[in-house]
Amino acid sequence: MAKPIIDILIVLRETETIDRFSTPMEALGYKVRGECLDAEIPGTPGRFYFSKDDCEKRRTHHVHAYAAGHPEIADKLVFRDYLRVHPQRASQYGMIKQQLAIEHRHDNIGYMRGKDAFVKSILADARQWALSCVPTASDAE
Repeated sequence: MAKPIIDILIVLRETETIDRFSTPMEALGYKVRGECLDAEIPGTPGRFYFSKDDCEKRRTHHVHAYAAGHPEIADKLVFRDYLRVHPQRASQYGMIKQQLAIEHRHDNIGYMRGKDAFVKSILADARQWALSCVPTASDAE
């Protein structure tokens, strides 16, 4: 709600040759950001990041590329799925993001730090929720 950015998750067979995507992504208007491991809030090893801005320099898209099997893939998907099924939590998250966007209008680091604890709490709940949704062998009987 606060920052209308489209997040895109791409799963690749491997990322050793990720650089081959740089030129095509740039042609689509994306900035190639790599793993961002040296950023103030470091990125994640094995996650390759691309971002796109509109003509007014507002961020519009994030692309996160991972090799198949990376543990963050499941986390990103369960986070999304949990919020889809729990609209009250999604609303809380939206309100926190709106408030942080106001408080940290020109401070993306402050915005990210401000939502970190809430995101971690949602992720913990989402992981538990996902475990409760997994059918067991006795469910099949």
